[in-house]
Amino acid sequence: MKLLEYPENMKNSVHKVPIYMHDKWSNIVQHTRKDRQEIHFHDLVVFVKREARKVNHPIYGKEAMT
Repeated sequence: MKLLEYPENMKNSVHKVPIYMHDKWSNIVQHTRKDRQEIHFHDLVVFVKREARKVNHPIYGKEAMT
């Protein structure tokens, strides 16, 4: 799993999420690094899960709002 921690592999993973999420992820990276913490693949997983829950919410998600 340490292979996923490499910056190039993290970048490739981020490119697979929708484009509108890239800026949100960048904000998380900047905030985390400001606190002098390292970015880990787990941080990306937590971010994607949170965004997926928002988009798939039955009342306020993407499909429900259209």
